[in-house]
Amino acid sequence: MLHCDLGAVEWPGAAQLAAAQAAHYGVRFEVRRHPVGLLDLIRRRGRWPAPHARYCTSTTKRQPARAFMTELVASHQGDNGGRLNSPLWILNCLGTRAEESTARARRPAFVFDAAASNHTRRKVWTWLPVHDWTEAQVWDRIRHSGAPAHPAYQLGMRRLSCSLCPLAARADLVRACQLRPDLAAAYLDVETETGQPFRPGLALRDVYAEAAATSGPDDPINTGIPVERTLAYAGRW
Repeated sequence: MLHCDLGAVEWPGAAQLAAAQAAHYGVRFEVRRHPVGLLDLIRRRGRWPAPHARYCTSTTKRQPARAFMTELVASHQGDNGGRLNSPLWILNCLGTRAEESTARARRPAFVFDAAASNHTRRKVWTWLPVHDWTEAQVWDRIRHSGAPAHPAYQLGMRRLSCSLCPLAARADLVRACQLRPDLAAAYLDVETETGQPFRPGLALRDVYAEAAATSGPDDPINTGIPVERTLAYAGRW
């Protein structure tokens, strides 16, 4: 299991959760991270990720994942006296689902990944094992498996990607601002620096204002309590 760590922009405890899930299933666990953080990437480009320009995924997830594939090939070369008789076959399993977006619905559930492959060292296939599953089916499997889940779901988040994703539904962005106001403030700074709205037609400052107006008394945006403590409390139940 490979976790592409996104640093400060991902939900606290995400890497620890991935490690616990790997331990639950008894598989090897690895963590990789791109050397440049997402907010710094946005500053450099002067624009936010968008559906037609998902450089966030290609840079902070796909690049580290492919670098890890190179490591896998090298490790097998070492096991075979420094050479491979044929390309290493890699099955890359991802948890994306058709129900999540129109773009994801178009993706095949199983496909040869030519961009990640080459003629001599590796051949990579991508498999989406839960592509056709509903959200209810996913949670039913989690409950029956006994695998741990992130407490942010219990606090009202419907997706566990970057805490504040330009592609997320507005309701999730509002809830994320209520739970992670410090991170939201850092995003607001970038929005000001770039002069670009968080996404076309939606400024994060408006989302934050809505979050402040609709927050509950126990939300970190009001209490000032670090989200880590709020998540730890939610994880007990």
